[in-house]
Amino acid sequence: MIRVKKSSNAIMLVDDGLVVKLRANQAEGMCIGNVAKLLAPSESAPGAIREDEKYIYPVFRALSKIVIPGYWLNFSLGNVLKASTALLKNQTVYPNHDTDVEKWLGVVEDSVWSEKGEPAGIDITLKIDKVINPKIAEGLRMRPPALHSGSVGIRFKWQKSHPDLDGFWNKLGTTVDNKLVTIDITEITSYTEFSVVYQGADPYAKQQLMAPQNGNASETNAEEKPAAAALQNIETHAQEETNVKLKKKQCEKLGLKTETLFAKGDEIELSQEQFDALMLDAERVHAAQAEEIASLKPKAELGEKFEQAQRDEADKFYRLCNPDSIDEGMVKALQKLPLETVQALAKDYKQRAEKLHPGKDRQSSTSGDKTKESDNVEGVDEFKIN
Repeated sequence: MIRVKKSSNAIMLVDDGLVVKLRANQAEGMCIGNVAKLLAPSESAPGAIREDEKYIYPVFRALSKIVIPGYWLNFSLGNVLKASTALLKNQTVYPNHDTDVEKWLGVVEDSVWSEKGEPAGIDITLKIDKVINPKIAEGLRMRPPALHSGSVGIRFKWQKSHPDLDGFWNKLGTTVDNKLVTIDITEITSYTEFSVVYQGADPYAKQQLMAPQNGNASETNAEEKPAAAALQNIETHAQEETNVKLKKKQCEKLGLKTETLFAKGDEIELSQEQFDALMLDAERVHAAQAEEIASLKPKAELGEKFEQAQRDEADKFYRLCNPDSIDEGMVKALQKLPLETVQALAKDYKQRAEKLHPGKDRQSSTSGDKTKESDNVEGVDEFKIN
């Protein structure tokens, strides 16, 4: 079930397989989710994926012209999806949305708009390096494939299907005035990456292996559903899925105490009311953390001033010890070395400076006249501490 989290300037829709961030004020959003499936191989080589000595070229359905059930993202308006087809080409392919630059698998070699079958959508050809990713390549190559699903990162502009509807976010996926309540995508501005993942969310982008060896085509396409039939079931599914599953790591990231909640395992199931209460606790935790950070800021600033004073003092004593041979490298080092080191150096420099330039009173004990300061040293008595 999709979960709605709100803040002053953004709304986040969260599910194990999909994260959608919507900026309410700018009508922009970002979707990173499992919405793709492996498509049929080329007709010239039924049952096999095209490959050469170094690369394997699986074909995926990246995204379909539909409303994504359970997430209520509407990609079916006009030619919005079709117009974005070229944006997918040359995007990097990663595993599980892990966009560490060292974990790339390949690239989207080509992206095309396809209206073969139902629904229409964007098909892409991946170029996966099978030499450095042999296990991934084998998972894509084997029949049936062990790796059959893909996922896209998308940035888009959006609007509410019912702009004036009260409680819009709580009514996503229901029918109001004979129209499905959805997040309508009005423009796709970019795709950020494509990932090979364990499962997809797009109900129509199912695996469609061509020419199965047993000749049983109906078995291969058993999971396919006409678009109209699937859309009729959308609201029913939304009503059935009333509980929210949470993992321990998710709650830890929110700053929540997990000892009691997860006493019996690493996953719990909550009612919507329990989940809402938990989100309120998370908001309180974040508010308290923000208040604590604000209270510590003046102390941090005071600490920075104290540290700088210590460094300046070390610099002063160093110059007094070496009036004729100042090493600029050492001067710079005193501003960067750990504070404990700087304090130790300052103590040493101070002792040496006092021996080199014994302190003198500014007033004579007999005449009241000022005494002469040590040659070539300005304000020597300033560092003398009695």
